[in-house]
Amino acid sequence: CNRENFDFLGLFRIRNAISQMRKGIEPDNYIDPRSLTNREQSLLREALVMVSRLQNITGKHFRYYLG
Repeated sequence: CNRENFDFLGLFRIRNAISQMRKGIEPDNYIDPRSLTNREQSLLREALVMVSRLQNITGKHFRYYLG
């Protein structure tokens, strides 16, 4: 399920960037959760939880090896 969460997050970022470019706005990585359906909000929340977990694991790994 981790891969699906990251794919989903990437899809939202790309969809948002395309929308911004069509409006003449420089794309950024901000996704306004209010613009999403309830299901999309839930999926985004799950994806961000997985990102947070990965950051924690990575941080612990490097602290251990860099001591």
